[in-house]
Amino acid sequence: MGAENLPAKTEEAPLTQAEITGAVGGWGTMAKVLAAKHGEMSRVVNAALTPEKLTQLTLTAMKNAKTASKILQCTGLSVAKTFMDLAMTGLSPAPQLGLVCFVPYGKDLQLQIEYRGFIALAKRSGQVSYITADVVREGDDFAYERGTEQFLRHVPKGVGEATHYYALVRFKDGSSDFRVMTKAQVEKHRDKFSKQYMATKRGTWKDHFDAMAMKTCIRLLCKLLDLSPEMTHAARLDEYNEAGVGARSLDMNKPGRSGLDLSPRRIESESVPADDAKAAQSDTGEHEREPDESRAASSDMPSDADLRASGFDE
Repeated sequence: MGAENLPAKTEEAPLTQAEITGAVGGWGTMAKVLAAKHGEMSRVVNAALTPEKLTQLTLTAMKNAKTASKILQCTGLSVAKTFMDLAMTGLSPAPQLGLVCFVPYGKDLQLQIEYRGFIALAKRSGQVSYITADVVREGDDFAYERGTEQFLRHVPKGVGEATHYYALVRFKDGSSDFRVMTKAQVEKHRDKFSKQYMATKRGTWKDHFDAMAMKTCIRLLCKLLDLSPEMTHAARLDEYNEAGVGARSLDMNKPGRSGLDLSPRRIESESVPADDAKAAQSDTGEHEREPDESRAASSDMPSDADLRASGFDE
């Protein structure tokens, strides 16, 4: 067949102003909003996970989320920014992996990175041989010491209330590091930095306290280690979203704002142990935060000194 007989290739119509600033409303429009970011994503996503594949995974995750109807009420602009944030972290949104989830917050959509997502990013850096986070309960054999002869020992025995949370990393050179927080220190951090929880006393901190506490420890540890640009971006993005700044006050996707090297980076599927599959599904796509009209300003963000003062570095 000659080239003159081939059907003309049709290009998708550009987004309208209503589709950008208004509620997405339907899955067809959602797909159109995501597709509009493919050109920009080519700078951060390579052939291991193409923009088309990431779009497919994102749509599936959103449709299967318990908050699917509320996700469709978010603006096209906030959806597009969240999609770019996802591409910059390099994490898969597949619900069964439990690495990230999408949180509708009024008209804004935010990317929530689960503690498994931080673990995946740390492993992907190439510097880490082992990383974990855990809960210490009453009755456990638990001891740790900081300093030149630092160590952490945890033998789970108890089934009582949580007393401590920690994150631990072992590097490929044999060295290790960790961060420990008491439950009281975690609650102090939550009350100081989570505007959403303090406004509503609802949401992820109430429904999944242990998971959020472990993520708080592992996020700080990963942030201090500065393992990769993706890790730095993920840690800072998660801090802003927790504090309620989100898409209105911070455009993490502007060149130079995120500190990312935008050269193509490897994005791969992560595996979750079979016994974690059920927990992973319960941690993704279900977190809902109530709208809070009094958003935090960027000046309210916790500095590194604030985080240490909250007990992170004890």
